Amino acid sequence: MLVILTDDNDLLIVDDFERVEYAVYPDVFRNVTVKDYTFQRTYQMDEVIYLTYNNEKLTKFMIPFKRPGKYVSLITTFNAAASSCNCSYIKPPLTAFLAWILDIL
Repeated sequence: MLVILTDDNDLLIVDDFERVEYAVYPDVFRNVTVKDYTFQRTYQMDEVIYLTYNNEKLTKFMIPFKRPGKYVSLITTFNAAASSCNCSYIKPPLTAFLAWILDIL
């Protein structure tokens, strides 16, 4: 998962990107896309937050999702909505979903 800092100091979870790996120099990310917008600039490794999954089961779980940032954002938004209201009918499905993910791990 890739997170970038915009010129407005907003953190964005990237939906799609291309990583160019170098042996001696820092890796470069290009064709960085968030939603329908592709940034024209390239990002150096020291300008971004780049997360990889060391858990093999989690990696296999995330592979079918073409845009993991979209799902992380969706789960975070859903969790915030469930926490901010007294809607007891929302919390059980979220709890079941998270339990299912943890069961995979």
